[in-house]
Amino acid sequence: MKFFWKLYFSLMILLCSCFSIGSYILIQGSFDNSLKREMNTAYQENSIILSTLKNYTDWYEEDIEDISRIQELLATVTVQSFDRNIMFCLRDTKGDVVFQNDHFNHSSTLIKNLKNNQKKSILKKSSSKYYVYTIEPVSIGSNQFYIENKYDVTSLFQMRNSQIQTYLKSTAVLLCLGIVLVYVISSWLMKPIKRLSEGLKEVTQDNVYSQLEVTGDDEIADVMIDFNGMSIHLSQTLDELNETIEKQKIFIGDFSHELKTPLTSIIGYGDLIRSKKLSEEELILYSNAIVEEGKRLENISMKLMNLTVLKQNACTMSPIPATLFFDRIQQGIQLLLDQHHITLTMDITPSTIYIDSDLMKTVFYNLIDNSRKAIVSNGHIEIKGFIEDKNYHITLTDNGCGIPKEEIDKLTQAFYIVDKSRSRKNGGAGLGLSIVDTIIKAHHATMYINSVVNQGTTIEIILGGSYEAS
Repeated sequence: MKFFWKLYFSLMILLCSCFSIGSYILIQGSFDNSLKREMNTAYQENSIILSTLKNYTDWYEEDIEDISRIQELLATVTVQSFDRNIMFCLRDTKGDVVFQNDHFNHSSTLIKNLKNNQKKSILKKSSSKYYVYTIEPVSIGSNQFYIENKYDVTSLFQMRNSQIQTYLKSTAVLLCLGIVLVYVISSWLMKPIKRLSEGLKEVTQDNVYSQLEVTGDDEIADVMIDFNGMSIHLSQTLDELNETIEKQKIFIGDFSHELKTPLTSIIGYGDLIRSKKLSEEELILYSNAIVEEGKRLENISMKLMNLTVLKQNACTMSPIPATLFFDRIQQGIQLLLDQHHITLTMDITPSTIYIDSDLMKTVFYNLIDNSRKAIVSNGHIEIKGFIEDKNYHITLTDNGCGIPKEEIDKLTQAFYIVDKSRSRKNGGAGLGLSIVDTIIKAHHATMYINSVVNQGTTIEIILGGSYEAS
């Protein structure tokens, strides 16, 4: 059973119970008080009878032994109370009726339970009427008798029955009103709980940003405030979790992407060593290239994780001659370019630059590889390095297919690919420039991209600092 119906029926049972108990206590209490007053009235009438008999002092003090004489005397006595004749009888000590007026008819007696000349009363039902019988001892002459009177209290019971009927009718009316009223109250009380339930459903459907409108200042409002706080905290936690998952996804993609270039070089140089007869100088050169690429692969994994997942500045800036750095770039990428018949020329102004060489190699390997993929035929890539306004500028220009102007701003987004068909053909995943952008920012450098469709692309990287030609 739903909580609404539990609340509804509980309120109905409580309402009916309280109304029934209250009405019973009121009706029965009023009846008991009235009955008590009527019994006191019966005792008063008994006293009236005794007072009336005492007025007959001429025979009251006589020693009357003849019962018939007593009967004759009592027959002349009329006892009235409130404009009506009082019904009474005279009994002897055995309980036998010595005299009774016309309206008295009661065969039983209270004498058996009477002690020490006490007064006694009893309530009896006769046919459809109720009577209070009272008895009290009296002495007539030297004889002991008992006066018993009969008092009609039927109207009192009729009044109680009438009150009960009124109570039942009013209960039926109030029950109908209560059904509607309790339903409205239950719905009103359940309204914030329903809103809370709907909010929880939205959370279970991944809409953790749901906020409930808080009204009132009761306990349910406190729960709704706590729910909103929980929702905010949960949404923040979910955002952090999604961000972490996205970072891990990007890192895996970055690392997989960065495996290709050094592995291509390692496999290419290894294949040359295996398949060709080389001079000692060539053997040392190719072996050194394999070792250098292996070391870079070892170092780059942790640095990429720090950059993409942990968002730490993982750059270990150290001075390196620009010409030496780009010679190593050419040595590491030349084999791949030869396979695609692409020429690479460099014009580097000698200077000492401050970079993380492992990460910056990743930058230029990615840029050169992107140029390779964009070149259709007669490929040519040119790298220039020069000093301008004490900053070191590096430009990379290719004669590839170019990039539409509206696509340039999206290039650094992870997994974004301009030409998906060509990217699938060349094995691209849209991560290269995203990695480049991350590393450039970690170097506090800037990168600009200019491209003309069907003519080529120029990428310029500016290393800030105070550089001089050496």
